[in-house]
Amino acid sequence: MARPRKFKNVAEFDAKCEEYFTWCDTHPWTNVRKGKSQSEAHGKSAASGETEVQRPYTLDGLTLRLGISNWTAFKQSYAGKPGFLDSIARVEKRIRDQQVTGALVGAYNANIVSRLNNLEDTQVIRTEPKKMTLEELNAELERLRKLD
Repeated sequence: MARPRKFKNVAEFDAKCEEYFTWCDTHPWTNVRKGKSQSEAHGKSAASGETEVQRPYTLDGLTLRLGISNWTAFKQSYAGKPGFLDSIARVEKRIRDQQVTGALVGAYNANIVSRLNNLEDTQVIRTEPKKMTLEELNAELERLRKLD
């Protein structure tokens, strides 16, 4: 016997996701600073105590709130239900947008956000090996030996 579906329709799923986003927006993260901050250690003064910061949307936070243990399996099981794939894609994009925008304005750690979203800052440099005749190769080897 199959387990009953967690959501009967897209509207119910959307409403539960919106509850999570609203909860994040209305429950900021409290940042508690103890002792000297990095700024103070470098001669800049910074107030100690508590500051509130926007709570980031995360896929892990959403799945915990919805009672889903495996997001990928959840997506696959609802793929055939009308409207769910579009709704799931919108939720994923909303989470990603909030994280990336937060990183761009300095609210979130850009390195962590890039890892969470599989973003890379890499350059691939490809070079073709230089084709050399035997004489050119021997001359280059001789030049390198003289460097020692």
